[in-house]
Amino acid sequence: METLQHRTKKYWITMLTEKNYQTVATIQAPIKHKYCYEGKIEQFANLSSVNGVFYCVERNADLMGYHIHLMLLCQNSVRIVSEYTL
Repeated sequence: METLQHRTKKYWITMLTEKNYQTVATIQAPIKHKYCYEGKIEQFANLSSVNGVFYCVERNADLMGYHIHLMLLCQNSVRIVSEYTL
């Protein structure tokens, strides 16, 4: 019997792999408040060359802050990420 946790995990894996994200990046800058980058990521997602963004904010292992995982679907992703400072 499938548990809710297993079905949820399966859904996320299916949804994220269907999007065919091309680039995965992790932001490990000192982040004390987990919502502080929300506006900047929204601005980044609205760039004309960015076709899709998925991000999640996770607690650091030391419980002293957060880090962000980004999945991007865009043209010239390395150039865009390096030029756009979050």
